[in-house]
Amino acid sequence: MKVLIVGAGSVGQVYARCLRKGGAEVCFYVRERYLDEVRRGFTLYSLNEGRTPERVEGIPAIASLQDVEAQRWDQVWLCIPTTGLFGDWLGPFMQAIGEAVVVAFQPGLRVGELLGPHVPPTRQARGLIAFSSWPAPLPGSSLPEPGTAWWLPPLTACLFEGPGAEEIARVLTAGGLRSKVGRAEEQNIRGSAILLTLVAALECAGWSFSAVRKEPWRGLAAAAGQQALAVAT
Repeated sequence: MKVLIVGAGSVGQVYARCLRKGGAEVCFYVRERYLDEVRRGFTLYSLNEGRTPERVEGIPAIASLQDVEAQRWDQVWLCIPTTGLFGDWLGPFMQAIGEAVVVAFQPGLRVGELLGPHVPPTRQARGLIAFSSWPAPLPGSSLPEPGTAWWLPPLTACLFEGPGAEEIARVLTAGGLRSKVGRAEEQNIRGSAILLTLVAALECAGWSFSAVRKEPWRGLAAAAGQQALAVAT
């Protein structure tokens, strides 16, 4: 399985590491100004395994459509924010990837609308990111060197659906990231609906966790969450 990962941020780094450990061939697609940095490699901290730094090196990176067109890709993973899908770059890029399956992780109903003009449904897969990842160390913590920390909660797994989902789940699990076939798109939408209402309530409560657990914010957040779920589903 040959995978082109768009974006080399915290999410892209974790997926690249686990895909490669699971036996896939991986390459990053990034902007020109990030090429040298990405090609030097990066440091990961799998907090499920401890606090020992893990250097990830030797993953190639490209930045031009010519380089994309020059290779055959089985899958292209969009490890970028939803806003990154807007812009004139998407159409030419999707043409350059040939017949590759596009794996999207972005929540929201508009993702299908953005990809639809360029990629048929038979080549679209969806993924749910079940792990947390962030630039480390955070203020107040210490690690041997800067890098990306990531953590997969117990009893959870990344979900994938669509073409190639079974192979993706198998490769990632073999690479140390629990994954399975499931209703990724639905769970993405439901999770986003709940999260948005909780964040809105938290802001109204002055960004105080103790305040948002009390009335009126607790009740408002619960009611808003139910309404958002009804709309989303």
